[in-house]
Amino acid sequence: MHPLQEMLENAGIETRSYSGRGMYGKECLGVSIDRGGLGNFIADVLENLDTDRVEEIAEAFRHLSTDSLGLGMIAYFPGVPYNGSSSDDEDEDSDEG
Repeated sequence: MHPLQEMLENAGIETRSYSGRGMYGKECLGVSIDRGGLGNFIADVLENLDTDRVEEIAEAFRHLSTDSLGLGMIAYFPGVPYNGSSSDDEDEDSDEG
């Protein structure tokens, strides 16, 4: 598991898989964020930063991208694989229809 995902989950931040713009279906680590919550998300990361792995985490943030999700947004990290079951995300999406 990538140290960023491990740190986020240890901080109680829910992670998910996401395929962003131009990724052609390839999935990466993503985090759903409420509107206006990007600053809070970054503060949570800084408060829980694993200083032993800061270089890997910083490199992931260099590639941070966001997409709008209606009233919220998703922050995603191309190149950082999501370690987990994407079936949970598919179940959430299927409930919307």
